[in-house]
Amino acid sequence: MTDEKSLELSQMQQALQVYFEFDQADLSANRLGEFSDRQKKAIKSDRASGDRAWVLVGVISMVVGLILLSFIFAPFLSNGGADWVDVLMNLPVILLGFSSLGVGVYSFFSWLRDKANPETHRVCKVEGPVNLVQAGYVAYRYPRRRVPVYELHVARKEFEVHPDLPKAMNQGDVYWVYYDSAGDAILSVEWVSKG
Repeated sequence: MTDEKSLELSQMQQALQVYFEFDQADLSANRLGEFSDRQKKAIKSDRASGDRAWVLVGVISMVVGLILLSFIFAPFLSNGGADWVDVLMNLPVILLGFSSLGVGVYSFFSWLRDKANPETHRVCKVEGPVNLVQAGYVAYRYPRRRVPVYELHVARKEFEVHPDLPKAMNQGDVYWVYYDSAGDAILSVEWVSKG
């Protein structure tokens, strides 16, 4: 391989590393079908933040539900019971309290389910010519605009990507794409040959 081609390949690989945010250690580990230490930490951090979110939503929802229901039912119990008029007048608050409790219980059981059956993360590899296609638009109200959504197709696999991908990859060239099986996040990319 001539120095000129070697330099071009190095520049292409550098552009891929910048765009997909990986380094040589990530690529080396992914070639072996493993996660790098940095990727393992990112997966662990994502899992921990997901756990915190389930627990936080669950606790807040249950506390709000219990407070709402206690404000409604405490006067009823202290007055020796409630008639239907009192119940109907407070029905929105009662429904909100039970709904909030329901969200809290759902969050708690979802957290338990995720703890019992964590997502299986594996490094997968797909090889083939790349095809960057516009998959549609996302509309925003403020500021009023439409932003195109792009997909990267490699063999039969599709990945969501940003529109500036052509700066890093050449349409039709053959690449190896390493990705996480849980969520299809691209871990690293390697150029193989011209298309």
